Formats: sequence, C-alpha cells, structure tokens
Amino acid sequence: MQKSQRNALIGVGAIALWAGLSWFAGLRNEARVHHYIDLINTQLQAHPLGRLFRVEVDSLERRTFSSDIQYRATLFYPGLGEEGEAVFLLHEHLSHGPFPLPRLKRAQLWPVRGDATFELVQNDSTEAWFALLGEGQAPLSGHATIDLGRNVDAELSFPPLTFENDEADLNFSGLNLQLGVQRRGLALTLSGNMDELTLKVKDDYDPGQLELKGLTLGGQSHQGASGLQIGASELAVDEINLMIENIMSLRLRDYQQRYDLSESRDGSLLAANVLYELGLGMTPSGGQEINLTLNGGFGARDLATAPTLTLLEIYDRMMARSLQFETDEALEQQDLKLATKTFRTWLAANPTLYIDPLRLSNEGGETRFDLRLELADPGAGAFNQTPEEIIPNLLRELRANLSLSKPMIRSLLIPLIQASGSDEAAAAQEADATIAQLTAWAQSYSYLQNTGDELVSALSYRDGELTINGNAVPADDVNSLVALWYLFGFGIMGDVYNDDYYDYGYDDYYYDDKSSKQK
Repeated sequence: MQKSQRNALIGVGAIALWAGLSWFAGLRNEARVHHYIDLINTQLQAHPLGRLFRVEVDSLERRTFSSDIQYRATLFYPGLGEEGEAVFLLHEHLSHGPFPLPRLKRAQLWPVRGDATFELVQNDSTEAWFALLGEGQAPLSGHATIDLGRNVDAELSFPPLTFENDEADLNFSGLNLQLGVQRRGLALTLSGNMDELTLKVKDDYDPGQLELKGLTLGGQSHQGASGLQIGASELAVDEINLMIENIMSLRLRDYQQRYDLSESRDGSLLAANVLYELGLGMTPSGGQEINLTLNGGFGARDLATAPTLTLLEIYDRMMARSLQFETDEALEQQDLKLATKTFRTWLAANPTLYIDPLRLSNEGGETRFDLRLELADPGAGAFNQTPEEIIPNLLRELRANLSLSKPMIRSLLIPLIQASGSDEAAAAQEADATIAQLTAWAQSYSYLQNTGDELVSALSYRDGELTINGNAVPADDVNSLVALWYLFGFGIMGDVYNDDYYDYGYDDYYYDDKSSKQK
C-alpha cells in the first residue's frame, strides 16, 4: 500500500472516530440536559419562592457534531399581564466533544465534553427589551465549556444599553459575568464587572438621578455538611451618586462589602458575618457637604442549622403568598405558630449576635459602637410571660459600648442647621448648645460619661441586672427598658404562641399542665 493511501485511510479513520465520538457525546449530552432540567425543577419546588418558576426543554435537535437546544423559563406572577406569567427563551448551540470544531479553530486541542454558545430569544415577554437594543442584539448572551469532569466555565454578557424618553434616561455600559460550576454543582465561583450605570428620572414632582461607577463582584462557595452553599462573596463600587432634586445629594465612595457564611464540622451550626467599608458624602438642600467614613462588621454565630432553615422556609412561604396576592389566614396562623416553636429550638443553641465594631469618622473625630448579644431558650410557655419575666431567661448576656465624638457630632450638625437657613456662626452656636444639652441630659441619668471630647457609655445586662458605666440601674428603670426592647424585638411571638399546643419533646407526644397525651 502506498504511503499516500495509508495516510488517506488514517485520515478517514480519524474523521470516522471523531464523528463517532461526537455522536456519542451528543447522545450523552441530551440525556444530561433532561436530567439537569428535572433536577433544577425539583430544587425549585423544594422552596416556596422557587415554585414561582418552571424550567423546561422547549426543543432539542441533535446532529452528529452539534445540537441546538432551546430552554423555556416561566415566571408565574399575577401582576404579569393577563395570563399572570412571563416566558423567557434561551437558545443554546452545543458543539459536541471530545474535540468541538469551535475549539479546534481556536487551537484549543485538549478534549472536553462540549462547547456552547447561547443567547436570549425574542418573544412577547422580551420584545420591549430587544427593541431598546436594536435589531440583531440579544439582551443576554454567553459562552460555556463543559470539561471531562463535568465542570462548567461560563461567560455571560449583558450588552450596553442607552435610551431616552419622556419619563427617564438610561445609560448602561454593560455587565460581564464569569461563572464556574465545579464538582457537578457542589462548588461555585462567580465574578463580574460593570463600568457605569446612570438612571435619570424625569418627574415633575420628584426628579432625581442615580449613578453607579466601577462595580465589581466575586464569590466562591461549596456545599457544606449542612447541604447549604458555604463560602464568601464580595461587592465593590467605586462610586454611587444619588440626587433627589430640592431634597439632598448623597455620594458613596469606595463602597466595599464582604459576606461570609461558615459552618461547624458536622454542619449543625452556622456562622455569618458581613463587613462594610465606605466613604459617605451628603449635601442637604441649601446646606454644605457632609463627609463621613463608615466601616463595621455585623454577624452571628452558633446558629442552629435545622431551625434556621425552617424559619427561612416559613419566610419563603409567606413571601410567595404575598407575591401571588394570596391571603389565607389559617395558613398564616399555622406558619406563625410553627415559627414560634422553631424559634425556641433556634434559641436552644445559645446563638450570639454582634456588631464588632461600627465606626463613623470624619475630620472632627470618630464615633464607635460595639454590641454582643447572647441568647438562650427562655423555657416552655415563656412567650406568654411578661417582658420582666421572659427577658432574664432569654438574654444570657448583653454588652454594648458607645463612644460619641463631640467634635464629629458638631461637624455634622452645623451643615444640617445651615440647610434650614442659618448662617455658619448661628449654626455653630446652635450645634454647641445642642451638644451641651445632650451632655447634661446624659450625665443626669448616668447614661453617658463626659470625658472631654467624647461621651462614652458601657452597658452590661446579665441575670436580670443592668449596669451602665459600672452603676447598677434601679429595677423600675430596668423593667421599662426591658419592656420596650421586648415589644420591639419579640412581642409578635406572644400573639401567636399557644402553650397548650406546644410540642415540648422530640417524639410523638406533647404535654400540658395536667396530663400527657398522644397526638
């Protein structure tokens, strides 16, 4: 056999092998598409808010080297037109592995399961969105690669959009997102960026403008022992400007936010933490600019996972009924009673809430505040008790520290007073008088101590005893403060709690004061 014939046969065999592998990959991909769509719908149905959505394969055409798939996502909401739903169509062109032709053209020679491009399809629900962009431009498009381990790397793009009409002007620079799905959905990564978004509202009574510049976001998570996505996310914006004509102008600079969710080794306890940092500038109508820097941390730990999830599910159910304009008093009362019982289980893990710390500063000085709140299960029937009876059992410990900078407060008061029409000298005099009155009032009640440029306070509550700045607070004052805090934070629980129907155990029995009965 001549060398040329041998090479030809090898070439034909390679093409046949490529075609066979591509056909087989397409067959496997078709099965996986239906599997994952079923999985998505199952997960959506597991959550009340998720039941407002349904995802399905609208059409699928499989060929040897590629497939065309169209997905249909339906949002059910009574406020959406006559039928109460919106339909979104996404078309995907999937080139089969192991060597998709588009990747070979890009000199990417390592094998993968598939290479896909996708974009939103115009229909009745998206027609107005397409019209704003112009012919041939999809509001959403992207590219994805599925590797041999079924990990997905995807890029999503929302194109620039500009329009003007009698009601508003919009300038949107576009948004790019990168999404990674690893370990068959058990781990996720996300990043994205946007240059600018400007919205100008043309309202005769309340005109205004919102402007965002330099937005970046990112995050990574993995499925923990609890089944939740555990990880961290970050959001940063170079500048946010909000202007409401004749009222105020607000500017945020270097805004940064970080959120962390972690769990114990067995997944039974959760901890969450949020950090903020930003520069704040505000100009009241007719006043001078006020500048502040804010940073602080808020969080919680020792959150029992199971009751936390139950409380979130109850919230989802109530939100779903609200979004669908449904009212069912029996279901509302049932959920409220379940929330009360679940709340006691949540408290049994002795959760801790904290602010650690919150700082406000400017050229005048810095104001600081930190808080530590340790909670406990107050016992059976506690939510039918008076505030004075429940709070000592509900609160294991409360500690709070406050330091108010008088020069900082003065620098904030002066432009606010000037905005009402006073000149700078009169505004400074009124600000000094206000601070003097605040200092005298606080000292008369021993709530704050005057240390010169600062007013400080240290509060501690434990076992029914409240001290402020080391001084014990009389019982009558404690009861008044406790009642106010109870009504603000936990009063609603007493309205729906019924001790006769509370399940005190973890089996199939409940108990009342007289006897035990089987459910």
